[in-house]
Amino acid sequence: MWITYANPVPYPIPAPYAVSTAYGGHRRRRVPAMVNHTSHHTPHHTGHHAGHETERRALLAPVVLLLLAERPGHGYELVQRLREFGWPQAESAHVYRLLRSMEGCGSIASRWRATGPGPARREYRLTPEGAGELAEWSGRLGELHTTLHVFLERYERLDPPAVRTARPPGRRL
Repeated sequence: MWITYANPVPYPIPAPYAVSTAYGGHRRRRVPAMVNHTSHHTPHHTGHHAGHETERRALLAPVVLLLLAERPGHGYELVQRLREFGWPQAESAHVYRLLRSMEGCGSIASRWRATGPGPARREYRLTPEGAGELAEWSGRLGELHTTLHVFLERYERLDPPAVRTARPPGRRL
């Protein structure tokens, strides 16, 4: 199922992902429906976790661009590298949909490659357009990093300290 949604993160998404007819929409990005992967692992599903997963999913594209900038790879390998990166529950189906859509808008390219015994695998690599998008993401994420750093510093200085440790049950930062 495909849905069209607004930018779920508090900063702009680079134009190739936010405004593209390559996704089949009229100047809107078509993306897979958001699925909360933590809901079956936590006893009390809250909107907090759903929002966290949506934010993480919004960052999946730049992370995949980064992984492909480091070295080309096939889909299953990218899923494994995502898990090492900090996405322990990365879903193969979502990663493959993202790879197809990124290829459709020219950020990455693929080719079939035989690597030893077994069937050939589709290997993905970054294109010059994708390298430009990665640079744009780097700048925007750097700005977000600065904002988050200031937020965390100020949070740590809150007085009284009890404000910092009080959290509703079942919620984590």
